[in-house]
Amino acid sequence: MLTGTPGVVAAAVARTLFASAPVVVVAGARHAAGLAAAVREAGRAHAPLLLASSRAGAGADAAAGLRAGIRALHPGAVLAAGVAGNALSAQLPGVHVVTARPGCP
Repeated sequence: MLTGTPGVVAAAVARTLFASAPVVVVAGARHAAGLAAAVREAGRAHAPLLLASSRAGAGADAAAGLRAGIRALHPGAVLAAGVAGNALSAQLPGVHVVTARPGCP
């Protein structure tokens, strides 16, 4: 049984299923339309989809879990889908963050 925030669970599943990934898609967990679009992008890119919590009380643990999940996959790029690319980039120094699939390897 997996427990935790959507972001923590998604990161744990991604680390279990993928040793590495050239692209990781990150989406907001609370917006259905944006999440559906992110699912399609992840499917097209054959990439894991990680969820960023947009809850006010999600706190530093959820953000740290997301960062750890991304770094564990050693991606060449992170596609921000439904989350602010500049904010995600600020949390991931040294990681190439893009907001459109053509920017992915």
